[in-house]
Formats: sequence, C-alpha cells, structure tokens
Amino acid sequence: MHVRFILLQTSHAGNVGAVARAMKVMGFDDLVLVQPRWHDVLQREEAIERASGADDVLRKARSVQSW
Repeated sequence: MHVRFILLQTSHAGNVGAVARAMKVMGFDDLVLVQPRWHDVLQREEAIERASGADDVLRKARSVQSW
C-alpha cells in the first residue's frame, strides 16, 4: 500500500521539517505541500534543521498549487 502525506497551506517551515522527520522514522517518504505560505519552504534553513536527518524526504517532496 502506498501512503502519501499531504499538508495544506503550511505556514511554518519548522513544522514541515518535523513532519519529514516523523515520516522517515515511520518509513514513509511521499510528502506533498499544497499552497505552502513560502514557495521555498522545502529549502528553508528551519525546515532542514527540524528534519534532522530526513533531508532526503524534503528533497523528494513537492509543492503544488492545487489538488
């Protein structure tokens, strides 16, 4: 079974990093952000720091403007 995590209108880069870290711990790696507040949220320093070793999940993640 394939599992995809979708975050809607995220407004805090640190939360995106924390989600990536939690996903990696559970063995998931498919993350999609829909209309994030910051267009570069996946590359923001705070997201990378909070990902704490799950930067591969952030690199694979994608950002889209609609479903």
